[in-house]
Amino acid sequence: MQIDRTRSRRRWRLAAAGAALVGAYALAGFFGLPWLIRTIAGDEVDKLGRKLEIGAIRFNPFSFELGIDALKLSEADGKPLLAFDALYANLDILHSIIERGAVLTTLRWTAPDIALLIDADGSINWNKLIPPSPDPAKPESAGVPHVRIGELIIEKGRVGLEDRSRPQAFSTTLAPIEFTLRDFRTEPSYENLYEFSAAATSGETLSWSGTFSVQPIASKGHFSLSKLRSSTLVAYLQNQLPVHLVSGSGELSGDYQLTLAPSLALDLQIPLISLHQLALAETAQAAPTVSIAELALQGLSVSLAKREANLQRIAITQFRADVQRNADGSVNLSRLYTPPTAGTKPADDASAAPWRATIQRVDLIDNDIRITDHGVQPAIQIALNPLTASITGLSSELAAPLHVDASVNINRKGTLRLQGDVGLQPVSTKLSVDAAGIDLSVLQPYLATRTSLRLKTGLLAVKGELAYLQKEAPSEPQLDFSGAAGLSQLNVEDRALKQDLLSWRDLRLAGIDYHSQPARLSVERVDLVEPSARVTISPSREINVTSALVPPGAAPASASAPQAAASENKSAPALPWQIKQIHVSKGQMRFTDLSIDPNFSAGIFALGGDITQLSSDAAVHAKIELAGKVDEFAPVLISGELVPSRFDHYSDISLSFRNMDLVRFNPYSGRFAGYNIVKGKLTTDLHYQIRDRELVAEHHVVLDQLEFGDATGSKDAVPLPIKLAVALLKDRHGVIDLALPVRGSLDDPAFHVGAMVGKVLTNLLAKAVTAPFSALAALFGGGDELAYVNFAPGSAALSEAESAKLDHLAQALIERPALKLDIPMAEAAEQDAAALARQELDRRVPAAASAGASPQNTPSQRLRALEQLHRELLVAAPGYDAMPAAGDADARLAARTGLVETALLQKLAPDAAAIDRLAADRARSVQAAVLAHTDIPPERIFLTGRHAASLGGDGAVRMELSLQ
Repeated sequence: MQIDRTRSRRRWRLAAAGAALVGAYALAGFFGLPWLIRTIAGDEVDKLGRKLEIGAIRFNPFSFELGIDALKLSEADGKPLLAFDALYANLDILHSIIERGAVLTTLRWTAPDIALLIDADGSINWNKLIPPSPDPAKPESAGVPHVRIGELIIEKGRVGLEDRSRPQAFSTTLAPIEFTLRDFRTEPSYENLYEFSAAATSGETLSWSGTFSVQPIASKGHFSLSKLRSSTLVAYLQNQLPVHLVSGSGELSGDYQLTLAPSLALDLQIPLISLHQLALAETAQAAPTVSIAELALQGLSVSLAKREANLQRIAITQFRADVQRNADGSVNLSRLYTPPTAGTKPADDASAAPWRATIQRVDLIDNDIRITDHGVQPAIQIALNPLTASITGLSSELAAPLHVDASVNINRKGTLRLQGDVGLQPVSTKLSVDAAGIDLSVLQPYLATRTSLRLKTGLLAVKGELAYLQKEAPSEPQLDFSGAAGLSQLNVEDRALKQDLLSWRDLRLAGIDYHSQPARLSVERVDLVEPSARVTISPSREINVTSALVPPGAAPASASAPQAAASENKSAPALPWQIKQIHVSKGQMRFTDLSIDPNFSAGIFALGGDITQLSSDAAVHAKIELAGKVDEFAPVLISGELVPSRFDHYSDISLSFRNMDLVRFNPYSGRFAGYNIVKGKLTTDLHYQIRDRELVAEHHVVLDQLEFGDATGSKDAVPLPIKLAVALLKDRHGVIDLALPVRGSLDDPAFHVGAMVGKVLTNLLAKAVTAPFSALAALFGGGDELAYVNFAPGSAALSEAESAKLDHLAQALIERPALKLDIPMAEAAEQDAAALARQELDRRVPAAASAGASPQNTPSQRLRALEQLHRELLVAAPGYDAMPAAGDADARLAARTGLVETALLQKLAPDAAAIDRLAADRARSVQAAVLAHTDIPPERIFLTGRHAASLGGDGAVRMELSLQ
């Protein structure tokens, strides 16, 4: 008992000691450590001559969580340096011991506010907080301590920047700043993931993400800068900018790769730097002299190690400039550039290799330059709009020439082409310039970028009077031209097929009258002599006209392209114009189909006529009256009206072809119909109407005396009995008359007139040959039952309804003389055999009356007659012994009658010859009914072999007829 009390006191003492230690540890952690941190931090800041204010400091010695609230660090004069709302850190003590380093679960910094000041001498306020090293010769640490942070978050940060080193102090604020670093480690080659974003008060935003390693110090990732404003650049760079940048904005994004060891290496890949609405002026207060709607730098790559910078393309869109050449020869654009002052260029290492820079291509797109030359009197004004140019070969090797290819419209009238090389050191040019009397073939490089056409020849001649008058208002020059112009020997080739696409001998414009104020252009007459056009379908079934209008390898224009083009035309200032008459003579159009073997070729020749009242006015309808011929005896007429500037909103065109020989279409007939054409004529009337991009097309096709010859065995032939279809469509005079309407929208990319016509025709033929009797019934009556004849089982007699139906069929055969009728010997063996056996039994033993039976024909008398016939045919009495004896007398009489009838019907069943005779009789009945119409030659009606008939819904035997 005494021992137990002693042990109990010991346990209490140990517990009390442990509790005391824990309490002491808790007091030291909860209160001592915060006091120590506050004291040490305050002492160190005091040594630096700064002020420190710290709010609450909390430390949990059990979870190792540290929190600091409301810290403020300021200069001695009270200017802020650093402040934050809260700092929280959580040390994972267990893993820190295991990994022999600092392992933080979370490190969160909330609302840090940093004041960064760059003084006039370039010093930074924060550098003054770094105490001088007591031993500069002390070697660096042998390694990087092991640190791991599960999550490091900086949120709602702010950096206030003031740069007093600029001529005028510059200040800005970055807020909010967000930074996230997850699973940070100082292990060698470990790639830490980070995300950083910040925004400036002026609107710029920066995002930066990627990976970095501590050992070695290296990083790679992606960055983007958006909403960059020119005002920010001007405010910061000030007089260091070589130009007066009035306005502009931009953005860029790219990838980088940075390595600090063993040497500094930085690689940048920036796919696009985009600048918008740039404007330059001679002074900050002057109106812009040059503006650029869009400046895109594409494919920029920079390598610091290789000292190389390459730019794939500079695209300048909507460059606008007002160029003034003064009387002394100076140009106002030179005043836009201010060279940097001496000594501002940063020093470079003379031993380092020089930088190499290249710009592969510079494109100027949709530019507008207004030039006023005051070197002559009165001053000349020239409008270059649009100006398109491509420059290739820019390099830091200034001795290398640049290749320039430029085209420009001059005052909306002339065309100027510049092509050649330009040298920068010394400045030199080698350009081919042609502005009048030019061969249009020099425009081919420009044309080739947009089409697959080749302009082989074309001579432009202009004869007339050109007057230029400079009015008091320099923006309104007076330009007048009157006279004639011509374009002769035009030859446009399809580069893909290496054949002519469009040509003419001469194009003459007479009575040209042009005035710039007010703007108007009229032409009295245009004579087009010997025009020739060629439409070719290639072996790959591409139409040359379609493929030639797009560059090689380019996708076809989208359905919205016409609308987009129309929208652009609406936005551009239109020049009112009219052409009173176009006269065409000796024209021709050739069509060749190389996808057919043998190839097909046809043409319209001796095409001539007039097109009148062409105008840009949408209220004026141009009229077309043209005539030509296919071969020698097939006339062609084209007539109608349309609005040239908006043909897709209003057009009404008719085309007529007469007396065309169908034999020339044998390549198509042999391939797609499967038969060559022996003879036939084609006449067709086509009518196309377009209203607000909705097409209504009527195709009236007449085929006269079409006859097919031998089968070609083509694998592409339509899987239809073509000859049957022709026979169904051809009337008694040998004429096929078809109407093929087509409706559709020009905005539907799947809508093609030719394909739709083919589909309508194929559907018409398919419907005719798959249901020929229905097609005949639709024309001549008789209903859908025209394809079959019903007979009562065991009978070859035609009912009144079936006879009437055969009359309709005979009338159809008269109207379609090419059709032949097949009549099968139809039978339903089981039903017909049962009916014939019943007929023979009833002939030998008439049935008893169902009501009011006479004494001579009662059921009992008929049973006795049946029993007598049973003994005669089966040579035995009926076997009643196996029948049940139950039931009344009438039931026994009915059962015995049924037994005897069944045995007799089996005995009287007809043989196969009787069934054949019945089938033949049925066929002859139908044949006789059809040939009763004497207009049908007997040789068109064929009796075919035996054919199993189907049964109608009423149990009738149905004979299926067929046509050929």
